[in-house]
Amino acid sequence: INLLEINNIESIVLGGFRRIFTPTFVDKYGNMTINTHPSILPAFPGDHAQKKAIEAGVKITGATIHFINNEVDQGPIINQDIVRINTNTQESELKEKIIKVEEKIIANAVSDFLNGYLVIEGHKVINLRGSNE
Repeated sequence: INLLEINNIESIVLGGFRRIFTPTFVDKYGNMTINTHPSILPAFPGDHAQKKAIEAGVKITGATIHFINNEVDQGPIINQDIVRINTNTQESELKEKIIKVEEKIIANAVSDFLNGYLVIEGHKVINLRGSNE
């Protein structure tokens, strides 16, 4: 937190970050910290989301971009996009497909955030630009 304060950091973007933040960090930086998750939250939070999706037999999973809060992968959702799962889809293949989707939607989410288009109202994110594309 000290380094963030010294450098006057106003936004944080996480990709593949697998640590839980302290309540102190979340209170100070949660509404400016964007995280990616390899599922359509609230389904399959936490680690091994792709494996969980395959084992559950779901036909659709995907990627979620969200702000962080004190619960693992439960922060206000900025955007989501889907990836289809076929009967023979392997976990490694699914991971690659989801990474491509994450790359697509994270760029727009970060741009909208930095341009002031994202507003958190309760547990929802309103995009003032009017689109989540």
